[in-house]
Amino acid sequence: MLLQEFLTIDQLAKTFNVSKAVVWRWRDDWGLPTIRLGRQTLVHEPAVAAWLKGRERVSRATEHVGEREPIQLE
Repeated sequence: MLLQEFLTIDQLAKTFNVSKAVVWRWRDDWGLPTIRLGRQTLVHEPAVAAWLKGRERVSRATEHVGEREPIQLE
């Protein structure tokens, strides 16, 4: 079925264990792609995965891994 790849805002919030308000903020402030279908707002699961990958960043703690000299313990 075509709609199997779509989640409601409530379902997405439960999936990520956040409130619906957070999901709305992701949409409004960070560009989470949504689709309006009648009164229902839906998110396409592959679009959410792509959106998450686009927001991925390297933390400062791990971006320099391998660039430092090893510490010598005596």
